[in-house]
Amino acid sequence: MDFLRTPDTAFADLPDWPYQPRYSTVGGDLRLAFVDEGPADSPVVLLMHGLVAAEPERFAAVIVANTGMPTGQAKPTEAFLAWQTFSQTVETFPVGFIVNGGSTRELNPAEIAAYNAPFPTEEYKAGPRQLPSMVPTSPEDPAAQDNVAAWEILRAFTKPFVCAFSDNDTITKGGERAFIDSVPGTAGQPHETLSGGHFLQEDCGPAIAALILSVVRRG
Repeated sequence: MDFLRTPDTAFADLPDWPYQPRYSTVGGDLRLAFVDEGPADSPVVLLMHGLVAAEPERFAAVIVANTGMPTGQAKPTEAFLAWQTFSQTVETFPVGFIVNGGSTRELNPAEIAAYNAPFPTEEYKAGPRQLPSMVPTSPEDPAAQDNVAAWEILRAFTKPFVCAFSDNDTITKGGERAFIDSVPGTAGQPHETLSGGHFLQEDCGPAIAALILSVVRRG
């Protein structure tokens, strides 16, 4: 398999990013970037999209891609289908522009540049460009059965499960209903609707951190 590795120089002088590079090797030569902050003996909170909050908790933020519709056979929204088409047809895939457009606040030029940093040329953008096409939109999709299997597990999940969807995302707004109706662990939990767009880390990062901390501290 051929792969590209973004040079470390692309991440020099990123705004609000004082963390040293950390990598885990996957499958031989592939590297997975991560952030590990906070006391080493504290409970670990794994954050799949990255968000470092308050101590004393320890936060391990892993930069990965996750996919999936609310259910394996849900009818996709027109907004999501349009997003899939855009991702596969646009000549230049504008990562920072997309994050800015999916946030309710206006990112400044330095923040947009930071989101573009891992992708210095179009050939580096295969991951974010192909990610929308990996989400199953019909029962015939190769990934649909994996989603169905995942929901079977979720329907038996009894540990605390808190939903925090945004109020202004055309793709995922209201998605908490599928989880609350199906996952036993959601019962009696303090679910919240947060104010923001698709990229909530940019719109209400402190609110997300506070919610996660409240869940951790309740045990």
